[in-house]
Amino acid sequence: MNYCEKYGGEIPQIEIHTELDIVDTIIKDLKEYTKSLVYEDPALKREIEDYLKKIKNNEQHKKDEKEAK
Repeated sequence: MNYCEKYGGEIPQIEIHTELDIVDTIIKDLKEYTKSLVYEDPALKREIEDYLKKIKNNEQHKKDEKEAK
C-alpha cells in the first residue's frame, strides 16, 4: 500500500537539508566514471579513435573533391 492509498491526497513536500553543491559533486563523479570507462577499456578507446579518424578523413576527402572541381 502506498502513501496516497494509506493517507489519501497528495504526497507532502519533504524538506531536505543538504549542501547546495551535491549536484556538482554528482556531475563530477559521473564525469570521472565515464572517463575511467573510456580510458580503461582499450576496445572502446580504439573505437572512438577510429571514429574520429574516419570523420577527419571524410572532411579531408570532401575538401579535396571541392578543390579538384
